[in-house]
Amino acid sequence: MNSVSRLYADLGGLSMTGKRGVLWPTPEEESRAAQAVRAALGRMLRSARKQDMIAARAVYAEYFGIGEEWPKIALARGLRRLRADPEVRRLMRASRADPTTGFIRPTAGAGWITVREAARLSRYSEDHIRKWLVGKGKIRSRTVKGRIYVNRSEIRSYARKMTVRGYGPRED
Repeated sequence: MNSVSRLYADLGGLSMTGKRGVLWPTPEEESRAAQAVRAALGRMLRSARKQDMIAARAVYAEYFGIGEEWPKIALARGLRRLRADPEVRRLMRASRADPTTGFIRPTAGAGWITVREAARLSRYSEDHIRKWLVGKGKIRSRTVKGRIYVNRSEIRSYARKMTVRGYGPRED
């Protein structure tokens, strides 16, 4: 997880240590959220109020590793100021916690599907996908809490390639 995602999750009150995550509607939405957070931090740094500048520096030090470490009270103030920013608040409403896994879903906007969905899509058995394709590294996969997700485009292209070679799944 990158630093902006971690910061954004903490802004939403979704602590990464508490094993909760943010479910992004799309990668573009995540990118807009990162831009909004950086813009709000820039406004805080240019602020005439010394407290805002210190709070922004504390956030930069904690999440981006830039500058020296600041007291936790300054970090808390920085997170509160970011939560109050209208653009950040609007984008926080667009994201939501993922209730099923408690982590950032690997399926969010990236074309990841479960092994069962891949079996229906490609007509290969779930065991074949798990043991041969995932186990041998033929296609990309991710495991979240024991559940395996595979890349949709890779399973499709693999099935297409094997069908052309004459090794595809049998027709029932």
